[in-house]
Amino acid sequence: MVHKGVVVSSDGTRCRVRITDSAVCSGCAERGGPGCPGCISFGGNKEFYINAVDRTGASVGDTVRVRTHDGGNVLKALMIFLLPVAMMIAGYLIGSLMGLGEGMRVLAAFTGFAVVAVAAAIVAKAENRKHEPEVIAPGSEDESEVD
Repeated sequence: MVHKGVVVSSDGTRCRVRITDSAVCSGCAERGGPGCPGCISFGGNKEFYINAVDRTGASVGDTVRVRTHDGGNVLKALMIFLLPVAMMIAGYLIGSLMGLGEGMRVLAAFTGFAVVAVAAAIVAKAENRKHEPEVIAPGSEDESEVD
C-alpha cells in the first residue's frame, strides 16, 4: 500500500513521515469495512507516523509517498508464538520416549522452547527488516496516485 505524507524528521537514510487522512482512508470508510490494519491499530485516528527507509534524499517538510508492505503477519505470529510451544511439547515427548525422569523431561521441554523461541525471534527480526516501509518518491498534490 502506498501512503502520502509529510517528512517530519530525517537523518539522511531514515525518516519519520506523518500520514494523514487520505483517499485510501476515505475509500475504506466508504466501503463500510473495518479499515486497513493501520486504521484498526490506531483506533480510527486518521493521523499516524511511519518510520521509513529513505533512499530519495527527502528533507523535513517534503511531501513524499511511502510504500508499506502488507501480509506475512499471521505467519510471523505463528512462528513466534506457536512454534516454540510446539517444540516445548515435542521436547517433553522426546524425553519421555528416551525414558528420562520427570525433571529431565521438563528440562528437555524448556530447552526445545528456548532454542526455537530465540531462532524464531532472529528470523522474525530479519524478515521485518526486509519489509520495512520505504520512501519511494516525492509526493504530489494529486491523491489519485496513492493506492
